[in-house]
Amino acid sequence: MEHEDYNGWRNRETWACALHINNDESLQEWALQLTRELVDSHGPTAPLIGERIVNGFEEIIGEMLSEEMFEFAIMVMSDVGSFWRIDPIEVGESFLEAVAE
Repeated sequence: MEHEDYNGWRNRETWACALHINNDESLQEWALQLTRELVDSHGPTAPLIGERIVNGFEEIIGEMLSEEMFEFAIMVMSDVGSFWRIDPIEVGESFLEAVAE
């Protein structure tokens, strides 16, 4: 993946994904708990952790589209843009750092 550097992240999509997860208390706790569980079962593997967080985040946003949080989901999707451009390794590394603190 080409390194574009956006606010200290690999690209705008990765930054926006992490920003939305970390700016919502329930999403952040979900991602931190998932990270802890994956570290306990698989060790500190950033690619696996990041992939699970990004895929789970995309699923959660998709579920919001059919619920009362439609407008929030549309806003997140607009901010993130292309989910396929999110760098899961960088997302995983950021949550590994967060649980290590």
